[in-house]
Amino acid sequence: MKTTFIYGLVLEGDDFIRYVGKSDNPKLRLKKHINNTKLKIKDDKGLTHKDYWLIKHDYKVSYIILEECDYDMWQDREIYHINKYNKLTNTSSGGLGGAGIKYTLTYNEVKSWVHDNTDIKSKIEWSNYIKTNDLPKSITPYPYTAYKNRGWVSWGDFLGTNRKWDNDVDYLDYESAKKQINNLNLTNITMFKEFMKNSNIKIPLKPNRFYKNRGWVSWGDFLGTNFIANQFRVFYPYDEFKIKIKELDINTYTDYKKYILLNKDDNKLPTNPNIVYKNKGWVSWQNIIL
Repeated sequence: MKTTFIYGLVLEGDDFIRYVGKSDNPKLRLKKHINNTKLKIKDDKGLTHKDYWLIKHDYKVSYIILEECDYDMWQDREIYHINKYNKLTNTSSGGLGGAGIKYTLTYNEVKSWVHDNTDIKSKIEWSNYIKTNDLPKSITPYPYTAYKNRGWVSWGDFLGTNRKWDNDVDYLDYESAKKQINNLNLTNITMFKEFMKNSNIKIPLKPNRFYKNRGWVSWGDFLGTNFIANQFRVFYPYDEFKIKIKELDINTYTDYKKYILLNKDDNKLPTNPNIVYKNKGWVSWQNIIL
């Protein structure tokens, strides 16, 4: 999953946020902020509040990472942080990838253009579309922000699918949703997302978010694979691991891999014990089986 960063500009040695932005490389973006301001001065172009702030403090500024977020969610997260801090030098409410732009078409006119010129059915498809296609100048790539107070209803309304936001839908409770999904033999998140594109099942597109504090355990529990990501697994301590290996009469790494493959329910045995037990007693496989 691709991620990006929401960052804040501060004076060196300070943590008072004066500008909020988004960048895949905040360190490089800071240099561009400074260079762009210097170039504006050289070319006698208009300066923004941020430019004046940089000049006033002789460009002695730094940045703070406010959040690492899903790339498809950066607009909403940037808007959130801009609303969170006071006395910012930003010139827009965020989510536009730059200074504010006024789009004169009405919300319904933009909806009609999307319906007539694309076959987009989800917010993710829209995000992918604007990355690879040039929109007319009159069409905003960020409709939620541009039309937030000018007619915006939901992505379902905008794209014509009539799907509502998660909290507006009468979704199944977690156990009922899990029961339905378990019967579909969807073994990973990608398969689940592909299935949901053409499904009217009352389950949210992002169940891990919707069911958080409503019964959610893990993707492995939800899909019925019982897979638990390594960062959430609790493995045997090293000494107990050695005892377990001898109890199972495992004599080689090949035997161990076969056991792991056939006994996936034993989540306390790591797939790569040499990594998990590094600096915790691990020497070699020979040391384990002796």
